[in-house]
Amino acid sequence: TDGRQAVKGVTPGALVVLNADTLKLERFIPLPFHAHSVLVQPTLNRAVVTHTRANAFSIVDLISGQARCFKPATGSGEAEFRGRYVTGDEQGNFYISYHAGRGAQARSLVAKYDRDAKPAKGYTPRVSEPGMSLPAFYRGGQVLTGSKRAIAVDAADGRLQPLLPRNAGWNVYNYAAGPGQTLLATDYKSDGSPNLWWIDPASNALSAILTGRDSLEASYVPEAAQAFTTNFGSGTVSVVELPASGGALQARGFVNIALRGKPLGLYARRTAQGTEVFVTPKWEGDVVQKIVIAPSVRGIQGIDRPGA
Repeated sequence: TDGRQAVKGVTPGALVVLNADTLKLERFIPLPFHAHSVLVQPTLNRAVVTHTRANAFSIVDLISGQARCFKPATGSGEAEFRGRYVTGDEQGNFYISYHAGRGAQARSLVAKYDRDAKPAKGYTPRVSEPGMSLPAFYRGGQVLTGSKRAIAVDAADGRLQPLLPRNAGWNVYNYAAGPGQTLLATDYKSDGSPNLWWIDPASNALSAILTGRDSLEASYVPEAAQAFTTNFGSGTVSVVELPASGGALQARGFVNIALRGKPLGLYARRTAQGTEVFVTPKWEGDVVQKIVIAPSVRGIQGIDRPGA
């Protein structure tokens, strides 16, 4: 996403479509407001984009390039809930994490919308926890949220189920899938405490590692036994060794790759070329930076070899 022409505090944006192999620009789709989070729904040939500052979201037709903007009624002034992350399920519904207020008055919840962008029937948004909570990650009938503890939101009706006790020291920015049914969580802090967590909700087992500052996104590639995280404050992407069996993160089991600009968004996949990692930076001319790790590298073993 891109937004460079400021208009009274609300920056117009765009959805930028690139060729994943060459990074060649395929399409530039204008949007009415600055874009924050993007959900691609391939079976519907569309994307859902949140506009946090404008408290709106757009549905973008990836065939025609047409965008429709929606502004749900979520309050006004300091009490207005603003949408941040968007995630989706197998049926084409999508979920947006909202937060309102500041400091002790802050509240957070996850709302559900159907394929027509209408509030989903039978689902009641519930305040998940006091304070600002940004995460929204769908998996297996649940939406994971919570900045101070992991909370599962029932995707059918919105009921809340805490998965872990509250941890006042946490500042989770987002969750991602880990090995099996485990989770990864990024911790956005600059105080030298761990920035990446491995969580097993079934046993309450936890493991953490410090690889950088102000971590935002995480991704996991099981075929390569590699987890990744973008460290905004450090300007790096961490490659973390994490086998398919999960388990404790090792203090020295990571390598950092320095990037141009401040890394934000993250997506990793396995191809015949190896592990491909796509990173969107802030304050840099690049729209996307791409990292390719040789298929022979498992975890971080051999990652320092020439050509790896």
